[in-house]
Amino acid sequence: KQWYQRRVAITAGISDASALFNDSIGRIKQAHPLWADVLRKSLTFEEKIRAATNSYADYLDALQKVVDTAHWQSGGAKDLAPLLTKMFIKQRNIESKMSQLSRVMRDSHNGPLKDKMKEWKEGIEYMDGKHSKEEKRRVEEVKKAI
Repeated sequence: KQWYQRRVAITAGISDASALFNDSIGRIKQAHPLWADVLRKSLTFEEKIRAATNSYADYLDALQKVVDTAHWQSGGAKDLAPLLTKMFIKQRNIESKMSQLSRVMRDSHNGPLKDKMKEWKEGIEYMDGKHSKEEKRRVEEVKKAI
């Protein structure tokens, strides 16, 4: 009777530790879809910034033609040329910042997050599999010992 009680106590301890581990792994697995959603939305945001930057660049190319024309004309348009040039330079600066934001999103946020998510998922699967094998081995050890 005494050996049976020890076996039950040890098995219960293993079960408690296993439940704690499974609870922790379960919480991590629940967070994975949330991070996947963040990544999906971040990729969409980066794509839209890139598209807006390309559209803005097309607009600025058309504006450049107006500025160039104003420089070569005489009269009132020639007086506007310096003002248009200043405005154009500021607009190109804005385009540059938008392009920079898109690159930063891609290189410093989306790419590393995608890599880490894959790494986390593989790590969780490895730990979960290793834990299951180890738990079975421990339970068998206890059964043999007692």
